[in-house]
This record gives sequence, C-alpha cells and structure tokens, in this order.
Amino acid sequence: MTDFLPNADLRSRLAAHPIHDLPRVPGAFMFDRWHRDRFALAGYRTEAIKFVRAFRNGGNPARMIVYGRPRSGTTVLGSLLGQIDGVHDAGERLHNGVFSPIGILEKSARTCGARAFIAKLLTYQLLEVQAIRDPLQFFERLVDLGYEIVHLRRETYPQALSLCKARVSGIYFDQDGTLSAGAPRELQVDPVAFEAQIRRSAAMLDYEDMLMSGVPHHVVQYEKDLQDPDRHQALIDRLCDVLRLPTQPVKARMRRTGGKSGTLRVVNENELDAHLRAVGLATEIRS
Repeated sequence: MTDFLPNADLRSRLAAHPIHDLPRVPGAFMFDRWHRDRFALAGYRTEAIKFVRAFRNGGNPARMIVYGRPRSGTTVLGSLLGQIDGVHDAGERLHNGVFSPIGILEKSARTCGARAFIAKLLTYQLLEVQAIRDPLQFFERLVDLGYEIVHLRRETYPQALSLCKARVSGIYFDQDGTLSAGAPRELQVDPVAFEAQIRRSAAMLDYEDMLMSGVPHHVVQYEKDLQDPDRHQALIDRLCDVLRLPTQPVKARMRRTGGKSGTLRVVNENELDAHLRAVGLATEIRS
C-alpha cells in the first residue's frame, strides 16, 4: 500500500491542473464541449437494470478499482484477475455516462454474485465522460466504501504510441492471437498527432499521481509487473492477497500488438523522435 499525503490545498491544485486546458481529442466531443460517451444510452440503461436488481440481491464482495490511462494495461490486468475463482471483472463500468457513478459501481458490486468485484476506470472517463467535479472526494468515498484502489502506471512514450497505433489501425487488442498468426502490419503515425498525445498523456499521468497522493492505493507499474508475462503470476498473487482470496495460476489471454514481437509496427519512430526533440519534448523519448 502506498502512503498518501492529505493536503489542504490538493483539491485546488487538482482543479488548476494543466490537463483541464489541453485541446480536446478530435472527434470525441459534441460541439467541442461534451464527450460523446456521456450521452450514450447504454450507460443509463445498465444503470436502470442494476437499480432494479439491487433490490433483490444484497451481496457484499471485496471491491477493487483499477485506475489509469488508456493503453496502460488495465484490460490485461482485469483479464488476469478475472481468471481467479470468485472474481467478477466488470470492465469499464463507467465507460458511458451514468447519473450516479458511485451508485452504479455499488449496485454492480452487490449484484455480481461473486466474492470480489473488479472495475476499471480511466482518467478521461473520470473527467470528461462522468465529469466528476471533485475527483478526490470521489475516490475518498470509494475508499470509505471498502474499495481497494490500484493505480496502473506506464511510461508515457510507449503508452502514447500504443494509443496512436490503435487509432490509426482500428485494432486495440489481439484477443485470440489471430493477428499474431499473420505478417506484421506496418503503420505510420503522424508526428504532430503523436506530439499532441504525448502532451496529453504526460499531463494525465501527472494528474493521476497528484490525485493518488491524497488516496491510499496500490501501485502497479506496467514495465515491471505486466510487460513480461513471466511476472504476471507474482502480481496476481499480490493482488489476491489484497482481496483476501486464494490465488490460482493465470495466463495472459491477449497478445501484445506492439513492441518488437507485436503485429503492429510503427515504421517512422525516428521521425517521431526527431519531431519531439524539435518541439522541446526530448525528455519524453524512451531510451
């Protein structure tokens, strides 16, 4: 468990963070103001169903939120935890807008019928889809309700590159290994778009670290804990201990689309690095 530092002005620093002034992601917002997922009916429909079912079920499972940026390994971690008997992986329960974010999490937990409830939460969903005014209070409330918070961190350059590759290719996961069976696919990433994503991703990680400084949480580092499949078991053993569940053998069911062994290869990384140096972002280039 990482120590947290209650700070009287943390809320004001979070409110003034530069992440709030970054340009919108092209195509993700309506009238450059509201995130499209905020108005998707799926979230409100699920919320209504869970509200009705909550009257008939009163389970009280262990609870865990896996928090981080897109392409940081949250889906892989959820998939690994979901292989443990008694764990229900609810995925991105707050992907679409809902009336009560904490309410839908609690109703989903109580009706999951499992010993442990796991849900993912991405920072853009927190700030843009659910538009939570006081994220620190949101997490404080989750902790009060018994949720274990896991902050999943990943180095910014590979996280931003992975997200750009997914947008260019339309491929986010190699779920069944179908892509791995074929020849690698070569992609070109626009340097300006990559710069914008680097800036956004770096600001997002800084915001997450600031937010988590006020909340008791566990840290999972992608490069240390998830990048190498041989390290998955030790991570799951540790998190099962947090959930007070017996551990079991787990195996990655999704294959990486990037990296040296991936099926999506960016062929202009040198151009991307040169552009980052030209705009003063040389410190973000991976070694």
